[in-house]
Amino acid sequence: MKQIIIMVMLSISIFANITDELKKDLQNRSDKVVTILKNKNLSKEEQNSKIDATIKDMFDYELMAKLSIGKDGWNKLKTKEQEEYIELFTEHIKNSYYEKTHLLSDEKVDVTDAKETKSRVYVTTKIQGVKDTLELVYKFYRTKTDNWLVYDIEIAGVSIIQSYRTQFQEIIQDSNPLKLIEKLKELKKSYDDRKLLY
Repeated sequence: MKQIIIMVMLSISIFANITDELKKDLQNRSDKVVTILKNKNLSKEEQNSKIDATIKDMFDYELMAKLSIGKDGWNKLKTKEQEEYIELFTEHIKNSYYEKTHLLSDEKVDVTDAKETKSRVYVTTKIQGVKDTLELVYKFYRTKTDNWLVYDIEIAGVSIIQSYRTQFQEIIQDSNPLKLIEKLKELKKSYDDRKLLY
């Protein structure tokens, strides 16, 4: 009985350390992103490059891509199509993140809470503006190599992965999965065209 209690206490202690570490790491990354955005000597493209370097190793883009298309949609794609889809999805989600971060001006970003459940940790971040506060929840999972990576984000209570899955399933159901790849290519071109206006 004593051994069981010790194991439980050690487990709680380990997770407490993980949640604290993830909170600290996310706060540091958020502060860096805000600093980058405030540097007006950088072009938007330069800012995006620095933002990407700050956050890219925090996300499991491949898993996010697979969760967004769903198992059935994923299995309908051939290997090369799967690789192309992951590449396009990754670029799309990064571009979407860049555009949203550029909307920040005098907002303050605070990491306020972290909760663990089994092999998941949910870290809450609040973006405080002059009038409103937006809450984001970063969902981390533990990889087989004991790294913690983001697989989803809730924005104001809405999962971006679930939102993508709903949109993607509609496209796949109305046509074949290749239509989704074509749609992501269109979104990429649209973003590239907007970059010319920077």
